[in-house]
Amino acid sequence: MIYETYSTSPIAQDLDSLKELVSTMSALHSALAAFETPNTERLWNERLKAMEDELKPHTLWRAPHTPATVGLPGLNLDLEHTVAGETNSSWIAMPHGLADHLVCQNDRLPSLAMLMRIERQWTTHRELDTEGRKSLLEVWATHTPTPWSKGKALSTALGGAWVWRYNAVLEQLLMARTYGDEALEQRSLDWLGEVSRLQARLGSLRTWKSGFWVAVTGVLVAYFGEDWGTFTSTGALLIAAGSIAFGVVTNRIYWLKDPLPY
Repeated sequence: MIYETYSTSPIAQDLDSLKELVSTMSALHSALAAFETPNTERLWNERLKAMEDELKPHTLWRAPHTPATVGLPGLNLDLEHTVAGETNSSWIAMPHGLADHLVCQNDRLPSLAMLMRIERQWTTHRELDTEGRKSLLEVWATHTPTPWSKGKALSTALGGAWVWRYNAVLEQLLMARTYGDEALEQRSLDWLGEVSRLQARLGSLRTWKSGFWVAVTGVLVAYFGEDWGTFTSTGALLIAAGSIAFGVVTNRIYWLKDPLPY
């Protein structure tokens, strides 16, 4: 494609400028919602594996994704490549990224993946704390279809924002090693060094998730216990009710302890 000649603009200098760019990006993605494709988590996880195999980062992450996480036509936006518009900076579409050319199968990624890529690019120039990450997600959610950010769409236990941050950091590590950027490589490795802590927290959540199977077992014991005459009808009813209550409570705790997306 041939564009008019524009003056390049410097990378966003403050959070408000970044939010304006995120808002514009979100509007672009919303316009592409009519062309969305269903969740392809197998391909997305293969993408992570391809980069892990190439980079050997000593991390491993595979995630499920909710049906609300959908793929969009490729629209590669890069924070290093924006142009000066009439009032503020604007995006210009770039070719596919380095990872797609060298390591990964080119695939449709969700809007959330592209937001996390922009977030990680900005953090190489400016620090971004929890409140900053939260505000970017809020701006994105305001300008994109509601299902993309509601319910369990951002659940860390189901991939959510964190697994796409992981994808973005792997992309940065690949970029750093390709071009010999030692500072970016070290920042990427430092971030990846914290992944095990998040995964350990997710692992501990599975203990609460197992309450579902405890509940199922309790109901089966109550049913067959009454059928075989081991329990009275009242006793079986109490066991079944207690098992169901236990399952409901542990499931509630599981989702309450789900790490926040920011």
